Amino acid sequence: MPSQSTSGSQSCTVATEHSLATTTTAGTYIVRLDFNAAVEGTTPDRFRVAFKTKTLSSSTARYEQSWEIEGAQYLDNWCSDPVCIVHSLEVLLTQTTGTSRTVDWSLIQVDA
Repeated sequence: MPSQSTSGSQSCTVATEHSLATTTTAGTYIVRLDFNAAVEGTTPDRFRVAFKTKTLSSSTARYEQSWEIEGAQYLDNWCSDPVCIVHSLEVLLTQTTGTSRTVDWSLIQVDA
């Protein structure tokens, strides 16, 4: 049964990478983000969502997956692909262009 690991709202600063959540609990996770405030236009709102993971407990966290989201979305809620972790997961959000937006988010452990 899926379980919300943690959640919140991030006020984005353009060009700043924000760490939304970090967990060291082994499992399979997705992140859900609400991009309903994103807009199209001459300078559309663009976001990058990324995961950093560790291969070994002593490893350095490295980028594993990332996605680019641009402008207003047909579906306001966006959901990542699942990622399986044993040692560490960090969820990152960067707004790369546009007007600073607030994004609600939820980290969900799908195998809890």
